[in-house]
Formats: sequence, C-alpha cells, structure tokens
Amino acid sequence: MSFSIKKYYHPVILFLAIACAGCSLFENKELLNKKKEELELKKKNFAALSEKLSTQSLKKGTTTQEIRDTYGEPDDIFQSQSSVSSFAIWTYEQVLDEKEEGMGFQPIRLYFNNNKLSSWKN
Repeated sequence: MSFSIKKYYHPVILFLAIACAGCSLFENKELLNKKKEELELKKKNFAALSEKLSTQSLKKGTTTQEIRDTYGEPDDIFQSQSSVSSFAIWTYEQVLDEKEEGMGFQPIRLYFNNNKLSSWKN
C-alpha cells in the first residue's frame, strides 16, 4: 500500500481556498459593520451639533477638546498660527443617505481663536 500526496493535493488546496475566502468575507463583513457604526455616530454627532446651533445653546469659549469629545473629529481642519495666537476652522460635513444624495446641505464650520470657540456658520 503506497501513499500518494497527489491524491490529496487538489482537495486540500480547494479546502484552503474556501477557508481563506471565508475568513476574508468575515473580515470584510466586520469592516463594513464598523464603517456603518462610524457613519451612524457621525450622523448622530452632526445632528446634535446642528441642534445646538439652531437653539443657540453652543457657548463661545468652548475648547477644541470639549468640541472633539462631544461631536467627534471634524472632517477638515484648517489651522494658522503666529508667535502669539492660533486660528482654526473646523468643518463638520453631513452624512447623507442614498435617498438624500443630490440634496444640498450646508456644512457646519466652527471658528477657534487660541483653541476656544469664537464663532460658527451653518
């Protein structure tokens, strides 16, 4: 009785290919779920910030860290500094659903002087 590796070669390769594809699909699904959660949080944070601005309850003097902790990372930051002061514009963009695509929206811009909120535009 002789043992032939060729006999088992194709089934083993097929099994490994299927197993690897399954792992890849699982990882992709986890990545998609994570992205979906991040987008939902971004929507929630944008809505909360928009509500604060519409009720005029966002306070001038709020620090950049307090804004970041409450509303998350901005989508864009423009910064300028001199030896005596700093200036920054933070932009928060609204996440639109597929059915909302094509509808215009206004991003929220927060203006900071020396890491303190000085004004905003929405």
